[in-house]
Amino acid sequence: MTSIQERNIKPRLEFLELAKQLGSVSQAFKVIYSSQLRQQLISLEVSIMWGYMWG
Repeated sequence: MTSIQERNIKPRLEFLELAKQLGSVSQAFKVIYSSQLRQQLISLEVSIMWGYMWG
């Protein structure tokens, strides 16, 4: 397996493992989505703070 294939497969396997642990694919999607949303909000907050500091 090539490095590119491994990078494409690894997140899917991790997702399936999370779904298995939570007992539900829909629960796993909720966890992933809320995590991604949280990261986006943090990035936005940092951008706003950066703008105030240097703007």
